[in-house]
Amino acid sequence: MKHIILFGITGSIGNYIIEALETLNDVRLTLFVRNSLKLSKEQKGKHRIIEGDVMNYKNVKDALKGQDIVYFGLSGGLDAMVKNIIKAMKDTDVKKIIAISSMGIYGASWKATLCGKKDAPGFLNSIMLTVMKPMFRRHRKLADIVENSGLDYTILRPGRFTYDNEISYQITYKGDPELGRDISRKSIAHFVMKIVEAPEQFTNQNIGLTKGF
Repeated sequence: MKHIILFGITGSIGNYIIEALETLNDVRLTLFVRNSLKLSKEQKGKHRIIEGDVMNYKNVKDALKGQDIVYFGLSGGLDAMVKNIIKAMKDTDVKKIIAISSMGIYGASWKATLCGKKDAPGFLNSIMLTVMKPMFRRHRKLADIVENSGLDYTILRPGRFTYDNEISYQITYKGDPELGRDISRKSIAHFVMKIVEAPEQFTNQNIGLTKGF
């Protein structure tokens, strides 16, 4: 049985993440939330619920005891929050974190764009990534902190979220040109589920995630 604790589950992809993980037979979910009123009656009946403050170290450390994997999907002061969670993970011997960052944190690969190969990013897409880079400094800092944490991690850099009812994605790795722009919330959740299903997959990888061709 894998024990998974979810931080940031009341955001726009939270329900998709929960539903995807519920398809696995060998997991127990703990939902760490500031306000449990944001959860459905069904979610409260199925899963362990902890109300707490992610910036309260004792709250986080107590919640992490007995967990195997941390999902981090929070927004706001990302660096302070993830540092608190990482410290608690080390103190409770939790090894694996899946962290949601953002497409565009490394800017565009203009060299790849201008080379004109079949799989090169489009010109407009590269302009978008160049513009986005300074907008996502917190997400870049989050990725840097997680990469240097000493934990087993998988960082996801999804594109713009859509509500499309589809599972379709392509992945790129850090250092490769990011392709595409959008991705469905359902696709992100499916990819998270696949990591939880086989945690050794994509260990210590920083992955771009956009809609497949």
